[in-house]
Amino acid sequence: MDKHKVIVTSIENMKASRASKKTPLVLWALILFMFISVGRIQELIPGLEKLYLGKVCGFIMIGTYLVFAGKKNRISPIEFPELVCILGILFLGMLSIPFSVWPRYSLEFALNFLLGNVLFFYIVANTLTTIGRMRKTVYGLLIAVAVLSIIALTGQVGVSRISASQTYDPNDIAAVLLCMLPFAVFGFFEEKGIKKILLLLGVGLMIATVIFTYSRGGFIGILVVGGVILLRTLKTNKLLTGFIFIALIAVFSIVIPSNYWERMETIVEPADDYNVSSPAGRIEIWKKGLQFMIENPVTGVGIGSFATAEGLSHKNIGGKWSAAHNSFVQIGGELGVGGLILFILLFYYLFKSLRKMISKDPKINTLKESLRVSLIAYIVGGFFLSQAYSVILYLIAGIIIALTCIIKRSDLNQVWHYQRDHKPPFERYKGSVIGSTSHMSK
Repeated sequence: MDKHKVIVTSIENMKASRASKKTPLVLWALILFMFISVGRIQELIPGLEKLYLGKVCGFIMIGTYLVFAGKKNRISPIEFPELVCILGILFLGMLSIPFSVWPRYSLEFALNFLLGNVLFFYIVANTLTTIGRMRKTVYGLLIAVAVLSIIALTGQVGVSRISASQTYDPNDIAAVLLCMLPFAVFGFFEEKGIKKILLLLGVGLMIATVIFTYSRGGFIGILVVGGVILLRTLKTNKLLTGFIFIALIAVFSIVIPSNYWERMETIVEPADDYNVSSPAGRIEIWKKGLQFMIENPVTGVGIGSFATAEGLSHKNIGGKWSAAHNSFVQIGGELGVGGLILFILLFYYLFKSLRKMISKDPKINTLKESLRVSLIAYIVGGFFLSQAYSVILYLIAGIIIALTCIIKRSDLNQVWHYQRDHKPPFERYKGSVIGSTSHMSK
């Protein structure tokens, strides 16, 4: 009878193990939405833009989460101050609508921000409950940006600066790819076989795409992100890192066109650059954004309304209606001082969570390092672009919180096993023949 119970239990455990390895429907829906929102496939393939895939896939993701996701492991603001910051930004965005320079547009923007970013962040944080799920999500993301890179490189032959989709201009593509680059690089050092080769090709593809955008912010990003990655990987594998680094420099020194360096020289000689000298340049726009924040410290000019406020400030003079070209100036100008503070605190708590992660699992450490450098890449890119509400940031934040939860559960399990195996003398035998009160009474 005991043997029969053991066999039945073993079969049930095997079934449970197989079921846990299956990809749940909610994860597939999440990856699909990520493919659409980050990879912008619907804008790259003619005809797909008419299907409203972003909204359709968003509602599918939310629906599958509500129906199939369990109540376990749901994050709360008490545990994660990052969530408090994001909800605070959403609250200030809603609060700014009645006081916006364009209330109707601010309302539409806030709803899109809620559905496209905040709920996406929350579902990511609650769905990626295992390292396996997290790795599938990362590989789905890398495939999406690889497709984006290929179409950008091959679809605009003869164009001076490559771009792709209606959403991403050259600077945006560079920023997105730099945020994804660490996952490919650190994954290369961990994986073996065909995955290793594919990840190396992906690294080369992403760097090539960033270069051919001619983005000066992208060039600064390559230097910063590449430098951080180099310092990290040299600690673990000096020989392979050195070889790959030299090979990449050799290849791209041949591929890079001569006029690329002419454009990059303006970084160190900015006097003649329009961003410094022109009234419509970024320096003047940043000053105007800070002025918006000072004049409207509580509500700003309204979420999503920076360009409108900037254009209206020209009055009868006329001129270009410009975006903020800086994520910190953007959110400060649109949501006021509180929005800027919450935005900065969000990065502080995300880095703090990463710093507190301690694990002996190499897969966890790979994800941890990738997320850390990806967050640095976002800050570098975000300093030159209006990306305060970018889905990339909220994806990274969701993965960081999900990874924190995985490590916490792992630690709790280890403590539970330790306590189970190291009970006090009486508790250790409680319920057994020796420790049972029924036996003692007999």
